[in-house]
Amino acid sequence: MQSFRSAVGESPLRYILLLRIRNAQVLLETTDGTISEIARIVGYENSMYFSRLFRKEKGMSPLKYRKAFLEGVFDVSAAKGDFAVVCGIIIGRREGGADMFDREAAVSVFRAYTAGYAPENTMIRLKIVHTFRVAELCGRIAGSLGMAGSPLDLAWFLGLLHDIGRFEQVRRYGTFFDAKSVDHADFGADLLFREGLIERFPADSLPEGWRERGETAIRLHNKLTLPEDLDPETKVFAEILRDADKVDIFRVVSEIPLEERLGKSASEIEENEDLTPEVMACVYEHRCVPRTVRRTRFDNHISHGCMAFELVFEESRRIAAEQGFLDRLLAEKDDSGRQIWNEKETAALRTLRQELRRTSGS
Repeated sequence: MQSFRSAVGESPLRYILLLRIRNAQVLLETTDGTISEIARIVGYENSMYFSRLFRKEKGMSPLKYRKAFLEGVFDVSAAKGDFAVVCGIIIGRREGGADMFDREAAVSVFRAYTAGYAPENTMIRLKIVHTFRVAELCGRIAGSLGMAGSPLDLAWFLGLLHDIGRFEQVRRYGTFFDAKSVDHADFGADLLFREGLIERFPADSLPEGWRERGETAIRLHNKLTLPEDLDPETKVFAEILRDADKVDIFRVVSEIPLEERLGKSASEIEENEDLTPEVMACVYEHRCVPRTVRRTRFDNHISHGCMAFELVFEESRRIAAEQGFLDRLLAEKDDSGRQIWNEKETAALRTLRQELRRTSGS
């Protein structure tokens, strides 16, 4: 606990609170989501509680903040500057260091870049929110491993960069569906490290060799497995990023319809009754499902649940349990008590839950 506070200048709980408030600011500025929707996205089921926290930190309600932003009372840079004063390390410089990595500047570059991709577009908005959440999760997981200083900054930074290819992907191909367009991780790594996009971002005080480790981690964040010959330092950063991505995917899948996530119509998604046998084999083998064997909507649903088998770090599993999105993803009934899946699909979900409990020892 003390090492975390000395590294970032805040307790872990306050670190999380301030980062959630910042994510809420981004959503209030760039989307027309309701306060309840935004509260849920940033991690609060009770919108009134969220509003009280927001008012305490920002001096105004979420609605007044959005109104002030839209009326030009303060611009994006002013809002970010105000936030940097409030929370220091969360996005801005850590106390006491011109030699510290400038998170505020990194976020400013990211926001300027994504502003060119119509952030009011639902698909773009989803990825902006996902990006900030994955960056937050990378920081939490890295901190749980005892990382501090520049290694902690790099873990956070890779979360910010990991899906940078998604924005150009949807502009060029109109979809987030890699099989119909391009591998988004390789595409993003190419944009950053081969076409020079990374040069727009600050790099002061990142650890030696960060470019090679960062490019590799970004390229590998969506791959089924990691190469066996990956060096230990790069492997840790890749595993942190992959875990963080999986944990937030549980939220995305449980809250956002498949059509909206992929930019596909319902008619493009096969609705076969039976679960593909190869997918169920992955459940019993306790591993992620290869993209090549997924054929139906339910295949995709089960495959996201299977990601929990390969969470590497205890903190990742703890966060997933704390947030409850995995439980919601595996639910048999919706909030009104209506059965979601047919009999075969429900049986498959029960099997998946049983296998996950078996691996966790609970």
